[in-house]
Parts: sequence; C-alpha cells; structure tokens
Amino acid sequence: MNALGKTLDELNAEHRRTLQALNDYRVAVLDSMNKLKEENLYLKRDVEELKKWKDDQKKEKEESSRRKWAFGPNIVGAIITITGSVVTLILSSLISFYILKKA
Repeated sequence: MNALGKTLDELNAEHRRTLQALNDYRVAVLDSMNKLKEENLYLKRDVEELKKWKDDQKKEKEESSRRKWAFGPNIVGAIITITGSVVTLILSSLISFYILKKA
C-alpha cells in the first residue's frame, strides 16, 4: 500500500503542476488577447483617421477644381470684351479714315 500511496501522491503532484502550467498558459493567452484587442482598437482608429484625411483631401481637390473653373467665365468675358474693343476701335478708325478721305 505504501507504493500505491506514493504513486498517488506523485500523480497528485504532477496533476497540480499540470493545472499550474495550464493556468499560466491561460493567463498568458488572455494577456496576449487583451494586447491584440487594444492594438486592434488603435488600428481601427488609424483607419478612421486615414479615411477622414482621404475625404478631406478629396473635398479640397474638388474645391480647388471648382475655384479654377469659376475663373473661366470671367476670363472668357474679359477676352471677348478686349477683342470687341479692339475690333470696334479698328472699325471706327477705318470708318473715320474713309469718311475723312471722301470729304
């Protein structure tokens, strides 16, 4: 019986060591999972910030393009006005010259 009791004590001691090892492993896994969850939150925050930055860049580009096209009608109007003025000046000069030549 003494050998059987000793074997049971050894088995019980090994069982406790196994339980301790499993508990240590469980604690390590939970710690790793918590770190991964925290890192995942940081990554999600970074992705949201990048999406916001991308949207801001897109809006800024659209605004810049809109501002450039806003100058278009003004520039065309100025060119037409200048061209019309030059044509009118030339025509009036020619008409005045023709009238003065006949007189």
